[in-house]
Amino acid sequence: MKILSYSSTEWVVIDPRFPRTSPTQIRAVQHVPKTTAKGHKWEFDGDVDSPTISPSVNESWGPIPESCRQPGEPEIGRNHYIISGGKINYCPDCTHSFAGQTLELPEFTEAEVRFYLDRIKERNQ
Repeated sequence: MKILSYSSTEWVVIDPRFPRTSPTQIRAVQHVPKTTAKGHKWEFDGDVDSPTISPSVNESWGPIPESCRQPGEPEIGRNHYIISGGKINYCPDCTHSFAGQTLELPEFTEAEVRFYLDRIKERNQ
């Protein structure tokens, strides 16, 4: 399984930019929107093993204070990506080092599924 429904407004996938450092580590997730407050909607094809979500997701943040930026890092950050066929394609306009790269979405381990399903239960209580 490469995608979980996390809430009524988002899915989660394992973020391939942050590799596992130990076999028992719970890896970071990328939150993928289902809808926004402005009414934008994304569609999921229903394939949990090779998910496709459309259209692309384009997130930005900032301004980032100069004192908090790495050398050469822009004032406004951007993560623009496409999830298709179980892969995540980071578009060239991303401001991180994975811009222009396509990475396979990792599978959730059983421990990660349990962990994130527990977070879902906690959020709904």
